[in-house]
Amino acid sequence: MGSADSTARSLAGLAGSAAERSQAPTGRPSRQSVAARILLGVAVRPLFRFGEPGGNTLWAIRFVADRASGSARRIAHRVSTATLNGVPCTWVQADSAVLGETTVLYLHGGGFLVGSSRSHTALAVRLSAACDARICLPDYRLSPEYPHPAGADDALATYRGLLAAGVDPARLVVAGDSAGGHLAAGLINDVIREGLPRPAAVVLLSPVIDPTAASAMARDRRRRDPVLAVPFWAPALRAHFGGAGIRDQRTTPIDGVDRRWPPTFIQVGTRECLLDDARSFASALKSVGVQCELQVWPGQVHVFQMLAGLVPEAADAIAEIARFLHRTRRAA
Repeated sequence: MGSADSTARSLAGLAGSAAERSQAPTGRPSRQSVAARILLGVAVRPLFRFGEPGGNTLWAIRFVADRASGSARRIAHRVSTATLNGVPCTWVQADSAVLGETTVLYLHGGGFLVGSSRSHTALAVRLSAACDARICLPDYRLSPEYPHPAGADDALATYRGLLAAGVDPARLVVAGDSAGGHLAAGLINDVIREGLPRPAAVVLLSPVIDPTAASAMARDRRRRDPVLAVPFWAPALRAHFGGAGIRDQRTTPIDGVDRRWPPTFIQVGTRECLLDDARSFASALKSVGVQCELQVWPGQVHVFQMLAGLVPEAADAIAEIARFLHRTRRAA
């Protein structure tokens, strides 16, 4: 797959060249977020020491991920299922999202190994309520059963399915967290390459950008990520991409960035190993003139937005996403 070290150096160089401006609230993290970080570091990351990413270990992780992703029971919502262009999808909409004028194609995270529409329903409900949107959660194919580019193909097929169903691209947002952020970024490159109508905006939460995980491993060695077990995840990431060329835009989405990208909003925490990935991608977008807002949240962990209802910064971050989409709609 090429030189992991050289990829890490190039990403770090981009990150270092960015004139970073955190638009998120500053100051010390809340007591709730500190407690959550400690709990996750004690209860989550150590679990990954006991097996390889396959077999019963993978089954157990998938089972837990689908049932321990937060709750949005206090937010009235409705859920339905459909198949779009061959991809099974779950539609989520909060009852308060009465207009539902915005459609969000949300690609869930999980290291390309775990996660589903079920694991991300609670987050989708909160996004729907905050953004007055309906959320489409595709159950794209996962590794190791279906390595790259199966997930990327499913993301593109879902996007085509939304367009065929009459969704207005001017009111369509592509979003994703972690590995889903990688798929979202790769999808935009695919949309541009295929000449499809572009979405109105892109939202990336703690996105995976470096397919070698070299930059994540380097940061994890300097300051251990309390959530992501990089020694467990990195080999699975390399296996997922297999023989794909490191310079392919679907493998390394930063290589596909150009001025045609839609306005993009990125959130990341300072206590996660993917901090440099987010910084690098924001820098690359800005360097070609794309409107990009990067929020770096002090003391927050990987995809902390999933902790909404428990950690105040998570709800604040979702409100920031809603404000970005509102600004984007107003500017259109």
